[in-house]
Amino acid sequence: MTVSVVMPTFNRVDLVQDAIDSVLFQGRVNVEVVVVDDGSTDGTGEVLRTRYGDRIHYCHQSNRGRSAARNLGIQVSSGRYLLFLDSDDLLLPGGLAAESNFLDAHPEVDVVYTDGYFCDADGRELARFAPARPSHDPANLLK
Repeated sequence: MTVSVVMPTFNRVDLVQDAIDSVLFQGRVNVEVVVVDDGSTDGTGEVLRTRYGDRIHYCHQSNRGRSAARNLGIQVSSGRYLLFLDSDDLLLPGGLAAESNFLDAHPEVDVVYTDGYFCDADGRELARFAPARPSHDPANLLK
């Protein structure tokens, strides 16, 4: 696997499927989807196992929060690269390929991050993240 996408979820059975689909349909990149169910009570596990089978790595834990879910996802992932994706977010087509290709071409780089969009319930773009968030000094990113 080239990229492990770790996705914590809690009671988002409908949203998490869209998020998983956005990863599985990336194309041109080997991807491992690790979904960590943080104690959902809405049937998430059954729905995901039925719909995706072995195309995803599904883990269940008692409700311990997003950080614990991400940590479990890291432990079971096997990819060269790691991407965190919340279960209510979507990847744009080609995003994983662009990021992994950049990292492959620049072995001195440890972290990449991208911009994104706030969208409404119908998926219409409302605004980019960048203007709404402060910029980061790359020299201080890993400190």
